[in-house]
Amino acid sequence: MNALAKDTQLDELGVAKAIRDRELPSPQRYANVLLVALRITGTGAAYRQGADEFVWRDPSLYLNEEFLERCQGLPVILEHPKKNILDSTEFADRIIGTVMIPYVKGGEVWGVCKILDMPAARMLETEKLSTSPAVVLGGTDDSKVKLSDGKTLLIEGKPVLLDHLAVTALGTWDRGGPPSGVRTDGSFTPKELTMSAEIAALQRRLPARMDDAATCETVAHDASRYSALAQAFGDSAAPPHLLSGETLLDFRARLASKFKQHHPEYRASNLFTIGDSAAMSAVVDSIYSAAEKAMQLPTGGLRSVTTNENGHRITRFFGDPTICWSPFMGGHTRFVKFITNPGRK
Repeated sequence: MNALAKDTQLDELGVAKAIRDRELPSPQRYANVLLVALRITGTGAAYRQGADEFVWRDPSLYLNEEFLERCQGLPVILEHPKKNILDSTEFADRIIGTVMIPYVKGGEVWGVCKILDMPAARMLETEKLSTSPAVVLGGTDDSKVKLSDGKTLLIEGKPVLLDHLAVTALGTWDRGGPPSGVRTDGSFTPKELTMSAEIAALQRRLPARMDDAATCETVAHDASRYSALAQAFGDSAAPPHLLSGETLLDFRARLASKFKQHHPEYRASNLFTIGDSAAMSAVVDSIYSAAEKAMQLPTGGLRSVTTNENGHRITRFFGDPTICWSPFMGGHTRFVKFITNPGRK
């Protein structure tokens, strides 16, 4: 395990996710592999020089969860084989790694890839390279159109096979520009990375540990305020707890989101985007305070709130008592006259 993993307690999946989310630069060395972001395919229009034709790749066929699933484990190779698809010999000769985490970036599909071939890894770190996917089209929903200048436009249908991703000098989806299929943000040595802002971002993404005193105190404090408010608003759900793998920031955001509608500033906000603990504390306290004020408004039926104060159990009621007692109250009595002499008419 390298210094990065030791300092951040991240495994290779955590590092790969951080590269995907741009919390770490690409590429990154981890143990015996290189983790690097590679473009799997672009979409829209491009020019395929080898076939001397323009191509249209429908974004709706590629920028979706099904296609991302098809990319998982996709072989990453050096240059396309002559037959354009792999066989056993070509696979053995060319394989350098696999796609680990595919994701959509703009109008393109990218993937954080695990490169195990070290000569290829050094080449990806030091040279300006690109990528090119190999897809096999079915032909039934493809169509070709002759353009006014005599060129051909191939309108692709859904691919029936995604065979491999090749690392090349230039690719179709560079669209005539410089190679852009390999994301190289620059690299840090482990010592430099430990002191950088990326480490703080990574630490915030780690699951909270309940053996940490500060975490336990924050969880207990938020859970107590949440439970009191939930009870006041008629929710009898069990007290909240930290979920497995949940970060402390996500735990606090999850609880506070239930009551954010009472705060005019945060009712439409996504609390899960807050990445700073101090900012989260300020927002959460503000939301709970607004909810507590809303709870005490003299509207709606009576709501009981029980708290422990200095060892004493105290129950307070909030709301409009007339709503609570009106079913037990008789109708209005109309006064007619006083009878001063009973028995006399």
